[in-house]
Amino acid sequence: VEEDSQKAFEALDESLRIANEENDFITLILSGMWKGVIHFSECNYDKVLSSFKMGIDLCILAESTWGIAIQKAQQAFFTYFPQGQVKTLTELSLEALEIAEGSGDPLSRGVSYTAYGCARYIKGDIKEAKKFVRKGRDLCERVGFIGWAAVAHECLGKAYFCMKDYEISTECWLKIIRSHKAGRINPSLVSRCKLPLILNAVMLGERDVELEPLRKIAKNEKIKLYEGWSCRYMAEILLNLGSDHFSESEKWILKAIDANTRNGMKYRLGKTHAIYGDYFRRKGDSTKAKNELGRAVEILEKCGADGWVEKYQKELAEI
Repeated sequence: VEEDSQKAFEALDESLRIANEENDFITLILSGMWKGVIHFSECNYDKVLSSFKMGIDLCILAESTWGIAIQKAQQAFFTYFPQGQVKTLTELSLEALEIAEGSGDPLSRGVSYTAYGCARYIKGDIKEAKKFVRKGRDLCERVGFIGWAAVAHECLGKAYFCMKDYEISTECWLKIIRSHKAGRINPSLVSRCKLPLILNAVMLGERDVELEPLRKIAKNEKIKLYEGWSCRYMAEILLNLGSDHFSESEKWILKAIDANTRNGMKYRLGKTHAIYGDYFRRKGDSTKAKNELGRAVEILEKCGADGWVEKYQKELAEI
């Protein structure tokens, strides 16, 4: 909650030490899971993978099908989603979903449906993504699993935005804010969600936007996972406010590209290059627009994000 990763790791390492001494398998699994989540926020993907492996091994030993499913789903999402490794994310989350369905457990089913739906989203299959993520959202909300319900709402918020259903997208982000305020967890997420909320408002015609508080949110982002994310939303807000804001928009786009490159977030990097292409298209520079869209296609092809590749190839052909 305080977003002090170092102290969190120290506490979790002590928890693991005690749990090992006491043969407390539940605490071992939970401590490993939380280490994985924090490594995810720090973009330490190899450490995410190893953090969840212990939990999977223990669940296999205990023959806990629901435990295996939820650990595999989380390992898939937290390791491969940020890197944009669509094939591995899809295969592992689908495996988790099949195991979860066999267990009948709502918690593991909720997480697995959400993880698999997110895999379909970054592949670019929006219709299928919505179907699976909505199922995951409903299950997670039923059992009060706020964190994973928020993951589902974020994916749905982005999916509806892509479909230009800005009002429904807005409601998804508002649900994240309401649930996290009630649960008093992840406080920065509440302020961070203001960025897509404002972008939706701009897309619906709002022009009286107070930009300075938004700049502070993006500038003060402490979590590596969201560095490029926040900068990209700031860039899109400015880009859609009109030509008077183009110059500042480009600065935020370049910051997003830098952050996503440093943090190994290839899918988000590809999407940011696509936005840069849109920036140059709006400025009337077709050569640079094609270059940036071509770069987006190249990156997203390597990710396996076929639907997005097809979308941007069509845009390239129209320039």
